Amino acid sequence: MSKDKVECHKIVIPTPDHSAPVLDPRRPPLVIHVHSQYDVHYFRRLNDKSATPRASFSSPGSIRGEVFDGFAPWSPTGPEPETLLRCPVPRAPTNADMVCDYTLYKLECAATCRSGYTFATGKTSATLSCNLFDGWSNASSFSDCLGGSGTGTTPSSGTGAVTGTSSGTITGRCISKFEECHAVGEGDFQYCNSCTSFATCAQSGFYVRGCPNNLSFDNSVKRCILKSSTCSY
Repeated sequence: MSKDKVECHKIVIPTPDHSAPVLDPRRPPLVIHVHSQYDVHYFRRLNDKSATPRASFSSPGSIRGEVFDGFAPWSPTGPEPETLLRCPVPRAPTNADMVCDYTLYKLECAATCRSGYTFATGKTSATLSCNLFDGWSNASSFSDCLGGSGTGTTPSSGTGAVTGTSSGTITGRCISKFEECHAVGEGDFQYCNSCTSFATCAQSGFYVRGCPNNLSFDNSVKRCILKSSTCSY
């Protein structure tokens, strides 16, 4: 009885020095995968430039903490891309400060009304929670804090001049949600919904904080001042 000849193709595992970015159509375009040994590393796009990450390895299967041509290593404690899609950061309520923190599969947001304002429930604070598997545990958005004058409207985000009763006129880029952080990177930026607030983009989440003493945030100098050149009423 003769034996059939079976040809086995050699399986080649990419080495860290020859890693190549692989786009996955099932994931958002702001995420690419870099295969190194048996690990898959996630990179988060930090700007709009088209660039290829240059992976630098300190040991097989690990990446040094540095930025590669506009991309930064995805934090192992940061959100999965699917979590960003299932649990987007809500709009910050009017007359309130909001802090949102992502973990791998979960988003938690806390909003606190400013002095003199409360939610319709009479409380001054509220929380929202969402996870990749179950979605939002209660509501998916905050109601506005009431009291004082000027309910205003919610302007759109992006570039150009944005007007509204609560926001005033914003010149240049403003940020209103976490997804927009991928185009600008980490730091403090003009918040679209209020001159007296600023948005902070961080790997851990999205933060909206108010300027002290009713000052206005100036995006050109990145601080709260008496008269802003990038947002005015």
